[in-house]
Amino acid sequence: MSASAPAGRLTLEVLRDRVARGDIETVVVAFPDHYGRLMGKRFDAEYFVADGAAHGTHACDYLLTTDMEMEPVQGYRFASWEKGYGDFHLVPDPDTLVLASWLEKSALVLCDLADDRTGDPVAVAPRSILRRQVDAARTLDYSAVAASELEYYVFQQSYRQARKRTIATSSLPDGTSRTTTSCRAHASRRTPPPCGVT
Repeated sequence: MSASAPAGRLTLEVLRDRVARGDIETVVVAFPDHYGRLMGKRFDAEYFVADGAAHGTHACDYLLTTDMEMEPVQGYRFASWEKGYGDFHLVPDPDTLVLASWLEKSALVLCDLADDRTGDPVAVAPRSILRRQVDAARTLDYSAVAASELEYYVFQQSYRQARKRTIATSSLPDGTSRTTTSCRAHASRRTPPPCGVT
């Protein structure tokens, strides 16, 4: 590994050594779905370095057709109950292999998705879409730069309890209505917010 490699980044050789020492026992082999959730499988680390790294694995293509509750959504041309579901191939990208420090004795590798029959990239997979966009930008002499932004709310009460603190319902021009609650983010930490948002 070069001195300039980001902290936590692994090569297959380093992974092999750490697996042999017993430092890593599991490798999470995953891909992002359309919601950005990681889907995939957990491999025994010894099996991954012996076979999984080179050959990948398979998963059901319905994973790219579900809603947030993992229920298949109708209308996809890619796969559906009407068209049928099959498998795609998860191809580990060794450049994404990292130590999963938030999991005990684990590593994580992201995968590209390939058609199980042809080996072609799955066009609707998020990493395939991103790769096409980055390539298109490169042809126009642009380079992509990205950063993550994490937003979340922390409640002292349950979401349902906070939701019950309704203060107003207003009608919108399109005939729908909007309910406003007393739950608001506050800039000052000295004044506790009315619904327990901190």
